[in-house]
Amino acid sequence: MVCSLGRRGLWNFHPGIGPRLDGTVPPRIRPMLGAVRDFLAWAGEAVYGTRGPAGTFVRSGWTNANGNLSFHAVTNRLDDPSVFYAIFTEAPSNGRALLDTMGREPRRATDLRTGRELPFRMWSGPVFEDGPWGDVAAFGAAVVKLEF
Repeated sequence: MVCSLGRRGLWNFHPGIGPRLDGTVPPRIRPMLGAVRDFLAWAGEAVYGTRGPAGTFVRSGWTNANGNLSFHAVTNRLDDPSVFYAIFTEAPSNGRALLDTMGREPRRATDLRTGRELPFRMWSGPVFEDGPWGDVAAFGAAVVKLEF
């Protein structure tokens, strides 16, 4: 999460900065912590109890669908290695995003925030024409849950 949301500059927060000695949070940090809280309220399952995708067939990073770049990080559930989460921190400008799954087709893809099943077509991985890209502007990220 820190890599995809912090390093990409979408959430400007500093890990390790907590409340003051009196228990209050500095006013300039409140909006940033609020954004993290709001994101984790609906997307926590994509963060807690997960690991990065190293050694799996799902890849993080920049993807290109017909000249349209989008950035996403990927996490993998520790208790169910067939479940992945693609955390998009860049909304595709033409509404189309490709995930590299090395040709493996998920049996289901859902918008994590709403639970809506997402239609996709396969290329080298699933291509989403109608993703939850508005969540990038509203929450700093859109999350697609992939079940293989």
